[in-house]
Amino acid sequence: RRGGKLTLSSYELDDPARANLKALASHGVFVSEHTGLTTKDYLWQLQADRFSNARHVELLGSLLTLRAPRVLEIRSRLGSISDALRRLYGATVTATALFPNQRFLIQEVYGIEATPIDFDHFAVPAPGPYDLIVANHMITHSVRPGEFLATVREHLAPGGHVYFYNEPLEDEFLRDEKSMFNTLNAFHPQAFNRASFVRVLQASGFEVVHVGREGHS
Repeated sequence: RRGGKLTLSSYELDDPARANLKALASHGVFVSEHTGLTTKDYLWQLQADRFSNARHVELLGSLLTLRAPRVLEIRSRLGSISDALRRLYGATVTATALFPNQRFLIQEVYGIEATPIDFDHFAVPAPGPYDLIVANHMITHSVRPGEFLATVREHLAPGGHVYFYNEPLEDEFLRDEKSMFNTLNAFHPQAFNRASFVRVLQASGFEVVHVGREGHS
């Protein structure tokens, strides 16, 4: 067991770890600097996650008509997208998250139960159909991407949408001289360019309506 980052560590939580996270999270997402609390006293990652994911919520709200949608968020970081969609659009949300500490905090901070993810044989934790499925960095990690995409499509409501984000572009190593070994590591079986990403989705039965680049994703 290694200490690692409080919100990105893969170890199982014991009672002292849960108590520590609960105490840190008790200060909430937005902690004013005038209180005198330091970043060791609260989880600054909660606010960072809200700010980082606000762009995704803005894009979804601008491109889609969301009226109390049923939403599945796959591989949530700290629950901010699910919470925003619930708060702004009356969404009913189901979430999955990778690490035990993430699942604990999503429940503790937002009251959303998050279930684990199986990258080998992906399964949806609650039956659909879903009006919106939000998937973070999943296709590149999928051991069987065809099965993953088929499962996602199977649980999508007619006329529903899937939002894939944080999928790595091969430009990172082919054009921008980054390390191929960092991009295509043991946990990243797939990387894409824009054309191949569109083909992957179309081959799986999706109609692509919007593609955008952010950094190397």
